Amino acid sequence: MELIDIPLRKLDKMISQRYRDGTGIKYRVTKSPFRTNQYGVHLELVDADRKVYQKN
Repeated sequence: MELIDIPLRKLDKMISQRYRDGTGIKYRVTKSPFRTNQYGVHLELVDADRKVYQKN
């Protein structure tokens, strides 16, 4: 598990992170419109060819 600190100005923007083997993740953190202390995460796992092979 890896903890990631995200500045508030980067909320709702897709962020990419690549690893040495060519795989990577893309994620977007969104704030709940209903609760001030609740956030959601959209996560995509990508392979070395940058094709998405899993979305959560």
